Amino acid sequence: MKAFFILPFLTTLLASPSQRTSSSTSSALNGSEGGNVTANAVNSTGVSCTANVIKSTHGNLILTAAHCTRGDMTNHTFVPGWSEGKTPYGVWVIEAAFVTSAWQKTQDPQHDFAILRVAPNDKHMSLQSVTGGVRVYPAPKSGTRITDVAYNDDTAQPVTCTAPLYYYTGYVAFDCGGFVGGSSGSGFIDHKNRRLYGVIGGLHQGGCLPSTSYSSTFGKAVQALIARAERKGAKGDIVVKAGSDGCE
Repeated sequence: MKAFFILPFLTTLLASPSQRTSSSTSSALNGSEGGNVTANAVNSTGVSCTANVIKSTHGNLILTAAHCTRGDMTNHTFVPGWSEGKTPYGVWVIEAAFVTSAWQKTQDPQHDFAILRVAPNDKHMSLQSVTGGVRVYPAPKSGTRITDVAYNDDTAQPVTCTAPLYYYTGYVAFDCGGFVGGSSGSGFIDHKNRRLYGVIGGLHQGGCLPSTSYSSTFGKAVQALIARAERKGAKGDIVVKAGSDGCE
């Protein structure tokens, strides 16, 4: 795996399996995407995954890999734009986590995505009103160029790569070196059109090699999950712990 508790635009300090889960945060252009998910544990300083702020009705949702989540995630925070310990957009408390039933029941790698809902800040502002966000779109045609920004374990600054997407055994993928633990959950983003097409996860929870990264193929399931998370009073899931990534 490459991430476990990280969402595009968030860096997590949670402990994680041997996934590409770590300290990834997507640095959005114009500060509109990217951040770190971190655990609220006392003296906790680590990160484990990356996440992205996505456009939503209430401006309070981030998207990451399902294998980066466990339990209700309420002991985590999201730190958009985190870099070298600085928190330019503040620290945001996670209220709830949402995954599909296919992930809960069988950890279907084509459902390796999760929505996290964050609380307003102390000024009663929504996350999206502060950072902006990207819209989630179905997986595009092969050859579409995307940029992925992620935080690897123990890295003070993000790793960035722009590359064309392609398909491998039904999963969206790109080839670029340097994406290791912590990069899970980072977004496949077309910054020009502000579209998010996937997050590192899916096959082998993101991939077994740092040179190739995968994503579940986004379609109706991810849109249905976003709609569920947007419902007023929606109760989050108690997410099952991710199993092995199958890498040797």
